[in-house]
Amino acid sequence: MKLFLILILFSSVVFSASVAKVLSESGNPIVVRNGNKFPVKKGSLLYEKDTVLTDRFSKLRVVFIDKTVISIGKNSKFIISKYAFNKTNQEAFFSFHGAMKTVTGKIGKIKPDKFKVKLRTNTIGIRGTKFYIDTSRNTTAACIDGAITITKPKTWQQKLKSKVGRKIYSEANETIREELLKQRGSQTVVKAGQISKIGPSGIPSIPRVYSMAEIKLLAGAIGLSAAEILFDLGFKATGGSSKKKKETLKEQVHKKPKREKIEDRFKIHEL
Repeated sequence: MKLFLILILFSSVVFSASVAKVLSESGNPIVVRNGNKFPVKKGSLLYEKDTVLTDRFSKLRVVFIDKTVISIGKNSKFIISKYAFNKTNQEAFFSFHGAMKTVTGKIGKIKPDKFKVKLRTNTIGIRGTKFYIDTSRNTTAACIDGAITITKPKTWQQKLKSKVGRKIYSEANETIREELLKQRGSQTVVKAGQISKIGPSGIPSIPRVYSMAEIKLLAGAIGLSAAEILFDLGFKATGGSSKKKKETLKEQVHKKPKREKIEDRFKIHEL
């Protein structure tokens, strides 16, 4: 009888292929699968519909079969809502809350419109890219390479049909409620080297050049090391002693980014 129950419990996993593998982990991350919780370790396989949870002491890095790599920081919830990578179908839809870094793989190159990350009030789309997200306070999205799009709901009359929409509306004051109901759907493009912050209403701020302090704050929530930050930003130390290399990297970290013209800094498209 016990063996029969175990077979029933894992039947959906046995007859479905894994979509991702855990590259590294620390702390005690867990995966929720078919209503059951399992510890996540290096080498653990993940499946479509899995939910990965981390506490304030946990983080992990996952690689999907299309070579997309996602680093999940502390206090996060990551759901593999829909994922396929085969000859006939290539798509990746995730739901997320917390801090994460994403480096898109083949789906991002073949079908960029089929790679989405659903946040509480917005959806992140990609254009073959590397980006950081932190939703622990006000949602912050920084694009390191390529570009990302931040889509907000078409109308709040539509959004109010959902439980989340009703909760946000009920917690807002009268002024914000009036603004919400006036909103039209739009898509904000955040280019490489830019950052945008999303308020409770789901309206992204105008993208602007990010500072090193902002990137460090995001990377800290994700759990990235200083070396990983420098690598992501394309900093390289060449030649000389170890001390000299550190000094070179330090200079690059504090170097001010080149400012773009205001008209080139952002782009908003009406849906």
